[in-house]
Amino acid sequence: MDKGSQIVISSDRPPSNLERIQEKTLGIIGLGRIGTAVAMRAKVFGMNIIFYDPYALIGIEKSLGLKRERDLSVLLGKSDLVTIHTPLTDETRGMVNVKFFNSLKNGASLYNTARGEIIVMDDLYMALKENKLKWAGLDVLETEPIDYDHKLIHAWQEN
Repeated sequence: MDKGSQIVISSDRPPSNLERIQEKTLGIIGLGRIGTAVAMRAKVFGMNIIFYDPYALIGIEKSLGLKRERDLSVLLGKSDLVTIHTPLTDETRGMVNVKFFNSLKNGASLYNTARGEIIVMDDLYMALKENKLKWAGLDVLETEPIDYDHKLIHAWQEN
């Protein structure tokens, strides 16, 4: 693979282990403009939506028909899918780490379209390797451009 090319997921394998998302719990970290848009779309599919955002306005959960969790570890323990929509700050840098994964419901999926440095890639690799985490969908990585020597990238390429 050319080091300058994008990673592309191939559709040459038939899907396996498909699950319905109806009645699954989606945990949203960061309920700003994008997190709110995700919540509204997920509700249409019959998902249970919970969110963690210590900076969200009081009462926003009532106006949107969502459930607010005031403790991140509680959200992680309840969520089948977790999606991250936070800015990169001193508070969020490295937030997705061993402690995060230890609080996560077994078999959950993680999606990050926010900032790559929010996730500690070595800890993500271990969570996937130990089957603590079922899937990880990453739009961004901790190190960009991509570190093709990272063990997570190697595992993805070899699988």
